[in-house]
Amino acid sequence: MHAPEELRRQLARLPHVPLATLPTPIHELPRLSAELGIRILVKRDDLTGLAFGGSKVRQAEFFLGEAMRAGADVIVAGGSYAQSNHARVCAAAARTVGLGSVILVRPGEGPTADTATGNALVTRLVADEVRVVEALDAVPRDDRLAEVEQRAGVFETVAAELRARGRTPYVLVGSSAPTGVMGYVAAALELHEQRRNLELDFSRLFVTSLGVTQAGLELGSRLLGEPYTVVGVAYQPTGGKGSEWVRRLIDGGAQLLGCDLEPGRDVVSDDGSAGCAYGSPTPESREASRIAVRSDGLLLDPVYTAKGFAALLRWIREGRVRRGETVLFLHTGGLPALFAYYAADTTPRSQSGSPAQTVT
Repeated sequence: MHAPEELRRQLARLPHVPLATLPTPIHELPRLSAELGIRILVKRDDLTGLAFGGSKVRQAEFFLGEAMRAGADVIVAGGSYAQSNHARVCAAAARTVGLGSVILVRPGEGPTADTATGNALVTRLVADEVRVVEALDAVPRDDRLAEVEQRAGVFETVAAELRARGRTPYVLVGSSAPTGVMGYVAAALELHEQRRNLELDFSRLFVTSLGVTQAGLELGSRLLGEPYTVVGVAYQPTGGKGSEWVRRLIDGGAQLLGCDLEPGRDVVSDDGSAGCAYGSPTPESREASRIAVRSDGLLLDPVYTAKGFAALLRWIREGRVRRGETVLFLHTGGLPALFAYYAADTTPRSQSGSPAQTVT
């Protein structure tokens, strides 16, 4: 176990650029908590500030720190669909510190390819260039880490082009790397202080993640000896491999920090609310979005954060979270996607199947 001061010193050795508005607050959902008999707290990482905020801002602080230390003048990032939170934040972060950005996206259909609204609109406003790259459509989609690894050739081709033009690129093929884990190690340290100062005692922390967000929370909470369990909720099917993917990132993060991890609790990765694919809403995620906003005014996007909230509600229904417990939901942001998906007529429906009232 590490003292908070020791973990803070280890993080301070790594290059880092302040980008986020921190600490993010912790709010309670009083009406939903009263209805369910379970106290539900929300850590509002949708309020990290930069370009509509979200979890990616914490990660970008360490990626941009590396880029600045390496003397880069442009970053090459992206790799997923046009509605990528990662692409939006990377482009905005680069602009904030005076670097250029070339964002690569793969072809998509419907909301995932919509360039006129949501994340895609913001990305195009702040990036120097956005390229739709057909070759990215061939990378695997059923293994998160393998997908990132196989993007490397595509990204390197673009980087070589930039070098030939006299630029110095920093290539970021995805956030699933040990450097990205550091953002949520720092968040775990922030949460440790909030738990103490606010006298909070919660049994589980639910977070939508298949990568560095969960890995950072797992690594940070283990190093600090925290008593809660991190429940990672997958946003796409994992074939039972989600825990393995996150565990590899935990190990890489520990190595980067120079920490030895003692054998500890298992990594919990739940893909029961993932639906059929990445970037696709489900009836459960739509209903979770409706419940959160109608009970306590909390907005969730339908394909990412809402899947995590749907899993939390499912655990409550199944009795895995019991009456009288306190749980924390980490809101990872992604709210610009609301505009793309709702414009595509994915209005939430109630469990009975009838249309819910339009979210305004």
